[in-house]
Amino acid sequence: MSNWMIDVEGRFKGRTGMGGRRKIISSLLRPVGALLAMVCFGLVGGFIAVNFALGCETWDSSLWTATNSCVTPSAVINGMIGR
Repeated sequence: MSNWMIDVEGRFKGRTGMGGRRKIISSLLRPVGALLAMVCFGLVGGFIAVNFALGCETWDSSLWTATNSCVTPSAVINGMIGR
């Protein structure tokens, strides 16, 4: 049994074939995915912090008072799209 793969592997290591393109795409997707995850966690954390500051105790709007109210997800979406 010969070790011909060792020689071939070194020759093609630096060339951009399908493996090179896949490496470039994965090296771009990892930071973009991490940034997207951080933005999502930040938005959820901000949503929770705002509702905590408002004294949100229930999602039933008929029970809200001047000191206890909530920001609903639909209100956030409507505020972002300008409705």
